[in-house]
Amino acid sequence: MSYSDDPDYQPLFKTDNGKVVDAYEGRRYTGRSQGLLDRRERACLEKLVRKRAAAPGQTVLDMPCGYGRIAPLLVELGLTPLWGDISFAMAQRVSRRPEAQSGIGQLVGSAEQIPLATNAVDGATCIRLIEHFKLGQSRTDMMRELGRVVRRWLVVSFYDGASIHGKTKRLACKLRGKKVAVAMQSRASFRAEADAAGLDVVAFHAPARFVHAHTFALLTPRE
Repeated sequence: MSYSDDPDYQPLFKTDNGKVVDAYEGRRYTGRSQGLLDRRERACLEKLVRKRAAAPGQTVLDMPCGYGRIAPLLVELGLTPLWGDISFAMAQRVSRRPEAQSGIGQLVGSAEQIPLATNAVDGATCIRLIEHFKLGQSRTDMMRELGRVVRRWLVVSFYDGASIHGKTKRLACKLRGKKVAVAMQSRASFRAEADAAGLDVVAFHAPARFVHAHTFALLTPRE
């Protein structure tokens, strides 16, 4: 199953226009509520990575890296990042960040076919991506590919449909006669997809459980 096979696939941020990327970075997470969510998400990710997964010096693939929102955190945790994105402009933006000096470099590619060897890195982060794919098989294939390139751990985020955010979003779309733009799923559904991808869920952690849908999961590749 490829991204293009998913009939409900939502176009991702593939632009190669640097000015568009800079404008996106300038407006993303700037409001009060979005700024709070950003801080809580970083704290959530830090808790999973620091306490449950990684050790300083480990290599980590951040894919998609976007404009490098979590780059400072990964470097602060003592990790050696490799930033990857389907957008050349996004990867190029990260290369201009101060944190780029502490990383391995940048790569351009999709999470469907990561241009890395098997077991190439210790861990990986995949934040705010799989909820853009409605088909469970698409999400499973993506997690399987991410699991292929890691030796130790993987953090993936998804949208938990049991949250108030998820329920109100579905209701609002229903009243407007529209489809929900992102995939909302249960933790049990996510666990089943991860299991099918050969990954074990170690822990879930949500920045604002039951309030906002965004949820993080720490996974390990099955032996």
